[in-house]
Amino acid sequence: MIRLKQWQGLKIGSESYVVTGCISYRNGSDTWDEYTLRNASGAEAWFSVDNNDGEYVLSHTATSPLPANYKVVDQGIATVTGRFGNTDVDIGERVRFTEYEDEFGFNTYSIEQWEDETEHSKGRHVEEIEIQILDKPPFDYRKYTGETTVGSIILCIITSVFFVLIPLLAFLPDSCTSSCKSCSPSDPNYTKCQAEYNSCMRARSIRQQSRRTRSFSGGGTSHGK
Repeated sequence: MIRLKQWQGLKIGSESYVVTGCISYRNGSDTWDEYTLRNASGAEAWFSVDNNDGEYVLSHTATSPLPANYKVVDQGIATVTGRFGNTDVDIGERVRFTEYEDEFGFNTYSIEQWEDETEHSKGRHVEEIEIQILDKPPFDYRKYTGETTVGSIILCIITSVFFVLIPLLAFLPDSCTSSCKSCSPSDPNYTKCQAEYNSCMRARSIRQQSRRTRSFSGGGTSHGK
């Protein structure tokens, strides 16, 4: 029987995952483990391993209602007997469940009724030949652990520059304030100097007008609802 641990690499069919958590259940003599998985894009899935009959089911959050042609194949009240990783249940907590299958016994639909919420998931039975336990995680899983990665450090630096440094530049004096010096008619290069002075003053006037416009508009963009 398959036993997985946290951050275990796993491939089911053509999709690769890491295990982020697990909840173990008991209903009478039946026991099963439900592993929480994440793929490289962050999408969540559940991999259920039945310890009695060796069945495997891969499921995702249902985005559609229970199909009309599905029939009940199992139901009861299960008790949480173990857990690890990214889960929000307590040992001893109970859940009412109902399991459905399509007419071919391949596709599944599950409804779990907890004390504070009801969860719907849709999935399929998985053959053991489709399952491959990997020697190492298939991608960088640290984004699910809260650990710092090089990518997150770079993103933090870029964000800091954009939201802290750039706004501060708006308070610095205009670069041409000190360079816009007037020219004396006695200056041998008076004509050239005066042209540069006029150009500088026009540029400063444009920047000042731009700041007044941003200040008047609030400096942001409004989006209609």
